[in-house]
Amino acid sequence: MKRTAAILLALLTMVGPALALTVSPQVGPLVKEAQSLINASNYEAATAKLNEADAVKSTPDDATVINQLRQYLAVRSSRLSQP
Repeated sequence: MKRTAAILLALLTMVGPALALTVSPQVGPLVKEAQSLINASNYEAATAKLNEADAVKSTPDDATVINQLRQYLAVRSSRLSQP
């Protein structure tokens, strides 16, 4: 759990500490739901939500947040393949 939190923190700080990201109203709920699904280890459903968000994204911040969550999803789901 500590490793996951550290990786997420690193991903979020890559954008820059003073930069605040704002997602569009169409993407916000989808991203929030995807994050909840990732935390519940429902990776297939989370991927589907991120695909939906990707289809309606309209700002660079939308794309950045979606990509960060995809990276977080990759890290979380890779734990399944480790012995």
